[in-house]
Amino acid sequence: MRALSALMLLMALPAFAQEATLLVVTDLEARGATELQATAATGSVVRGLRNLNAFQVLSADEVRQLLAIERSRQLLGGEMDPGEVNAASKALGARYLVTGSVSRPEARLVVDLQLLDTEDGRVLAQKSLGPVASVETVAQELPGLAQELVAPLLEAEQGGLLVRTNEEGVEVWVDDVLRASTPMAEPIRFARGMHRVTVKKDGFIAQSRSTELHKDEVTVESFSLVASPDFARAYAEHHGRQRRMAWLAAGLAVVTVGGAIGLDQLYTGPTWSRELQPRNLALSAPDAGAVREANLNHAQAETYRVCVADRLNCYRQAQEVASRVQTAQLVSIGLGAVGAVSAIASTWFFVSGNDPNRYSGLVAGVDVQVSPFGVAFSGSF
Repeated sequence: MRALSALMLLMALPAFAQEATLLVVTDLEARGATELQATAATGSVVRGLRNLNAFQVLSADEVRQLLAIERSRQLLGGEMDPGEVNAASKALGARYLVTGSVSRPEARLVVDLQLLDTEDGRVLAQKSLGPVASVETVAQELPGLAQELVAPLLEAEQGGLLVRTNEEGVEVWVDDVLRASTPMAEPIRFARGMHRVTVKKDGFIAQSRSTELHKDEVTVESFSLVASPDFARAYAEHHGRQRRMAWLAAGLAVVTVGGAIGLDQLYTGPTWSRELQPRNLALSAPDAGAVREANLNHAQAETYRVCVADRLNCYRQAQEVASRVQTAQLVSIGLGAVGAVSAIASTWFFVSGNDPNRYSGLVAGVDVQVSPFGVAFSGSF
């Protein structure tokens, strides 16, 4: 049965190779990891590459099966080593090889992958996964990583990526390379297939996810960044202080402008009308008394008559009243100027500051609870 399936694969290979590039995945080398873990990782790589539907993907085991049709395992002297697999892959017309290893430092799994060009032996791309805790995580993330690995082979088949975030100035990293910042004016183009998108901003929890790009299509990824507790606290303190200063400046503007208007209406204007105006009239035209007095009210007329009777004393009093009126006017102008500056400062504090409670209900936190039954983690956002 195994020989029959290999024969069918060998018969189909020439026709398929005309439609798609042949890509061989060698057995990942176990370096501290078990052979079972390495085999599982190899299968995940093959599965991820086949899901792209862009290559004719052969595993090392399938290469061995194909070669076994032409010569028996006895003649080969047992299993083929990696070097023989590589040579056989090149003989089959495989331009590219995916190789790598699975290691286990500190009881955690690390997978390293390489994409090789068989013609000149160049390393076209390298990717790493881990350290991760379990084979299940490897099986979940390795297919996408394998698709990222072969992205250089798909540069001619590109798709667009547009990232949207709830914050401005967010860094957009694609496959561990900084590509843009939000808001993005237009999509950025990458080879079709899986890519790892990460968004970062100081004071916020970084987020990462894998996304699949399709040829000549734009994929939109939206992220809602969550502030860290320290950032939210500092933000609330800073902008709360800004908001308090804005209200304080606004209050000072109201008080000073109101004081300037009140001083003018309650003191400066009445003093000038009641005391200074009739004295100026009496001193400027004493011979037209009857005519002048007829145009004055009762209080002004009384001051006018006293001034006409004693012009020398009237002149001294007029100077004193003029000085008081001038002082009151200067005070009003000063209060108005302070009010104007306070209004400008209040506007600036309001415009430059933001709502201090913006992140109060959207803060990332993790609570650890220890009980006799184990450790529980709970998050709040």
